[in-house]
Amino acid sequence: MSDNNDTQEIIRRKDIKKLTISANNDDIASMFQLYQYHRKGVDIGLDAELIEKYFQFCVEYLTSTKNINGIETPVNKLHLRSLNLIDFRKFSNLKMDFNEQLTVYIGSNGAGKTSIAYSVARTLSWLSAGLEKEGKHGKPLTKYDVNINCDHRTEVHSKTSLGKLITRDTALFRYVKGVSDGAETSYLEELRELSDLYRVINDSQKRLKKAEINLPLFAFYSVERSHLKSNKSFDIEKLSNIDSNSRFDAYDGALDGAGKFGDFLEWFLILDNLANPANNPELSKLKRQIVSLEQAASADDSVLNKMLADKKKEYKAIIGSSGNSQFFAKQLGIVKQAIIDMTPSVSDIFVDRTSGRAELKINNDGVEINIYQASQGQQILVALAADLSRRLVMLNPKSEIPLSGQGIVIIDEIELHLHPQWQQTIIQNLLNTFPNIQFIITTHSPQVLSTVDKSNIRKFDKDEYGEDVVLTPRFQTKGVNSLDILSIIMGTNATPDVLEAEWVNDFASYLMDKNKLKAEKVFDKILEHFGKDHPVVNDCRNQIKIFEMKERLLSKGKNGK
Repeated sequence: MSDNNDTQEIIRRKDIKKLTISANNDDIASMFQLYQYHRKGVDIGLDAELIEKYFQFCVEYLTSTKNINGIETPVNKLHLRSLNLIDFRKFSNLKMDFNEQLTVYIGSNGAGKTSIAYSVARTLSWLSAGLEKEGKHGKPLTKYDVNINCDHRTEVHSKTSLGKLITRDTALFRYVKGVSDGAETSYLEELRELSDLYRVINDSQKRLKKAEINLPLFAFYSVERSHLKSNKSFDIEKLSNIDSNSRFDAYDGALDGAGKFGDFLEWFLILDNLANPANNPELSKLKRQIVSLEQAASADDSVLNKMLADKKKEYKAIIGSSGNSQFFAKQLGIVKQAIIDMTPSVSDIFVDRTSGRAELKINNDGVEINIYQASQGQQILVALAADLSRRLVMLNPKSEIPLSGQGIVIIDEIELHLHPQWQQTIIQNLLNTFPNIQFIITTHSPQVLSTVDKSNIRKFDKDEYGEDVVLTPRFQTKGVNSLDILSIIMGTNATPDVLEAEWVNDFASYLMDKNKLKAEKVFDKILEHFGKDHPVVNDCRNQIKIFEMKERLLSKGKNGK
């Protein structure tokens, strides 16, 4: 037994020596591991001053920022580097990498864009869970994630970076039924260590009564985010207080996919109460009770006088706590501005209490309307901006600029319900409003791609053996005509395969063959279908003019000879 203990002690000492060497070379993971040993009471033979140095290095590593073009940016930014799917849904083996700031996936229906989004969300759920609580589990893969041809297990491998700290391979597994007995479980140790780094250092700062560190956000918005409940309002006297809520509430439901617009509504209304104490429903209620008691109480009624004194004391306490109203007003202003910046035609968002119930309204092109009277596209953008900004503000409430918080956010079909003109602004608005978030996005829209550099695009394709691959286009997309993107990048003819389009092609062919009579007959059908001032008709007229001009020049040339 003692021999076994001696062997374990030798191994532990070698491990500590190796960690110490790495820590002295500024390796953050080694410093944190040594701090963890010390924190748990393990004798590692290092003095307290050195351990404190390691701890402070960890704090600085997680909190240091730099100014880039006027934006406060983390020195050590967290982002997903790569993913490898094995027997996951339709893919047998697919590898991909991610840009640090923006990655946009494109492909036809059924190509696997949504599968990518879900696999990333599943991976991030383990980081998010570990940040909240040690040992908390994220979302496992399901039996529906297993490829139908798989005879062993489906695997989702990933690598994540936090500055120079790069996790080794981490993996989620799901076994085919009947083969999992005694099999290896998912390998998530490095993800847990990464989330431990944030959680433990934050808890230590909190215990030392020092400023808590900013935490990263992880969120997923699926196509289900369009399913908003209709015209919801709230009883203004039944809203709970958000002042005592945990910052970790920001993670609740963030990776479920749907986004919780109803939660945002309630949170926004409560925040509005805190920012404007005069609107606090509890104060209104207490005022009415105080007035009633004052009218009913007499000098010798000790019971009512005691109740009146208690109510006045309660009223005074609430008034006293309203000293934080400026803090909440600032948070409210940040969220409102994010919504306005993200949503065209919306110039304000506010709470209307005139009906006796609290309703959320917007100023839409100068007209005040209930949020549910807005267009579907506006609702989608408001919901997205609202949920993202709400979670960032909740997660880092003491931050001067919470929207500069970092994190990883997945959005499936970014163009959902958006007018093409808005599709051309959505990406840049996201990057401007949330500059330190890594966005992983899917789209079918050439308008969206026309605003994205080719280096940020990943396209599903097949290699020479017919296997699925993800490629970066060679053709530059940013600033390019949407029709060119539709044709060259997305492999779709800009002209639909319909009879009316064939008329236009036939017309051009007849003119090329110098058969003006047939061209004019087809032109009559084109004119009847498209109308006299249509661009297609005007183009045909121009072709006729050019044809006639060439004929005249040719005729003059022949006569001149």
